Amino acid sequence: MSNAETHLARIRAGEITLQHVPRKEKTHALCVAAVHMNGRDIINVPSHLRSKAVCYAAVYQNPMAIKAVPLAILQDEPGILELALGRNGTLLKWAAETEGVTALLTERMCEKAVNSHGRSLQHVPPQLRTREMVRNAIIRDGALLMLLEGKESLVGDLIEQIHIKHLPDQFKTEKRCLAQVKEQGRLLRYVPLRVMTEEIIEAALQSNPWAIEYVPATFADSAPVKAAIRRGGFPEKLLKNLALQVAG
Repeated sequence: MSNAETHLARIRAGEITLQHVPRKEKTHALCVAAVHMNGRDIINVPSHLRSKAVCYAAVYQNPMAIKAVPLAILQDEPGILELALGRNGTLLKWAAETEGVTALLTERMCEKAVNSHGRSLQHVPPQLRTREMVRNAIIRDGALLMLLEGKESLVGDLIEQIHIKHLPDQFKTEKRCLAQVKEQGRLLRYVPLRVMTEEIIEAALQSNPWAIEYVPATFADSAPVKAAIRRGGFPEKLLKNLALQVAG
């Protein structure tokens, strides 16, 4: 067995990395095999062997390998950058701060990064940020709003379009909760007790009688609940659950 075959067998067995192969014995095939096993082994690939094939294989195995991909290759094959950002959205911060790479960013790349990691929205260049991108990021991670406090221009009126289901409690106001339960009564389950009112409960029960399941025990004897019970329209078991809440 030749040295090349021995190195290849040992790399595929996970016994060694390219770091342990003498430079003059490194071949393109050996480098491709190595980064297939460990993407970060790209740092041990000689510059003249860092082909598109090697870079794609490395980034596919480990997105962090993108940091070792030559800029010239990224410029010629931006799909490698898109692959990395789609697999690990946290890399958008690096891309947005790295000279030469920032210019390669597209709206599609940023969308993929944000879909992978919502908080990477903070690093999307303003000219590439879209309302849909912001909306989807907040839906995936409502806590993102806390990171965006003081950056109202970034959120705008989108917060009014986000279900209270996806909002942290501190962003739930009485007005916002009332408006949403009028449309979808069972969103009552996401209304915090600090802003709960009989008006909100009445609106929720008018929208969907089954929302009675989410009435807090402290409001079990309220006028809206009594009116809903008289109207009926929901399973008896929900009344039993409400009775248990009060008893508890």
